[in-house]
Amino acid sequence: KAGDTREVNAKSIMAVMSLGVKQGNEITITADGADEEEAIAEIQKVLEENL
Repeated sequence: KAGDTREVNAKSIMAVMSLGVKQGNEITITADGADEEEAIAEIQKVLEENL
């Protein structure tokens, strides 16, 4: 939703679900660490295949 800037930790499925993201919504995924690119790619793949 426009102006919604909430952030949650993707390690918590309940936190992710609390966002109420629906098909067609735009989200931003960020990661920090040695494997951040791989982590983002995997999360993107899961979202694209399941939403």
